[in-house]
Amino acid sequence: MSSPFNIKWGIFNTGNISESFVQDLLLYPPHTRGVTDVTHTVVAIGSGTSKAKAQALIDTTIATGDAKNVDVRDQLKNVKTYGSYEEVVKDENVDVVYISTPNALHYSCCLLALNNNKHVLLEKPFTANTAQAVHLSILAKQKNLFLMEAVWTKFFPQVLDLQKRLFEDRAIGKIRRISADLSRFAATDLTHKKYMPSLAGGTLLNQGMYALTWAFLFGYRDPENQHQLPIVRSIAVKNPQVDVDQSVGVFLVFPGSNTLCVATSSMDITTASGHSVLIEGDRGFVEIPRSANRPEYYKITIDGKTETVNFDVPGYGFYLEADSTARCIRDKIIDNPLCPLKETIELTSVMDQVRQQNGIRFPTDVEDLIY
Repeated sequence: MSSPFNIKWGIFNTGNISESFVQDLLLYPPHTRGVTDVTHTVVAIGSGTSKAKAQALIDTTIATGDAKNVDVRDQLKNVKTYGSYEEVVKDENVDVVYISTPNALHYSCCLLALNNNKHVLLEKPFTANTAQAVHLSILAKQKNLFLMEAVWTKFFPQVLDLQKRLFEDRAIGKIRRISADLSRFAATDLTHKKYMPSLAGGTLLNQGMYALTWAFLFGYRDPENQHQLPIVRSIAVKNPQVDVDQSVGVFLVFPGSNTLCVATSSMDITTASGHSVLIEGDRGFVEIPRSANRPEYYKITIDGKTETVNFDVPGYGFYLEADSTARCIRDKIIDNPLCPLKETIELTSVMDQVRQQNGIRFPTDVEDLIY
């Protein structure tokens, strides 16, 4: 048996998401999850402001490991810490960069990584607009580099299992309607990044894209739809003080299948337990009780009989997209078929339409292309 393929990660940013990603890789290594073909090594962590923040992420990960009786000191002892992202991409040991900076920096940070010949796993939302997404996609292809939006939801076994049952087996018959919501109350601190247009804030890009992801997973991808783009209508409630979308409702109709999708998101409330995702068909329906971004399990009701399906996903589950990234890089696949760039661009175009329909604008320097 050949040795597992090892991928070496560089990390952009030291916030909560980066912390969760690093902890998932180290506290739940592949062999503990029954994965034998790939392994992960974190070799560099960079903060955009100070080297001390990068070291703090390491210290927090060690403390979390100790609390779970997992010693990760050996895995972290050789990690390089940097006070800039430029230093991370100049590190010759880095194969792939994971970027979880504030939304407005996704595009420029990804350009930095690609222009330094690094593969990239870029957190959602991919970019502030479609033009930026297209630019990154073209550049990655020109440089023969892997690039993917880090929509971890798409890699959960619950989702992959559901796609087989609903598309191949047609378990609930023809899909008629999809409803999805991801709402999380955000404290009304208007200096928080979610309320800042300069950081591409608002509920649509921060949370609503997960609700739209379910519309694309089971509406856009429905074989009957044949990947036709939806008709889009929307309404948004904006915060009058900072002019960002605080609540948004998006209605989509996929013309190939005539499936109606309703995607909602809000920073005023939190999604009620049991009401994250509902997929309705001729013969039955599927419920994702919680949550639209990290589905814990699903319930499927067919002809009046209900079955609960659960898959064990320890930790957060970020390692699922990391495993897939490693396999693609190993196999020289630069566009992951489980999360293709074409779909990322098309979902971004839907969000552009929602923003245009509701006058949601970001500063010019957030929206512009960089050449």
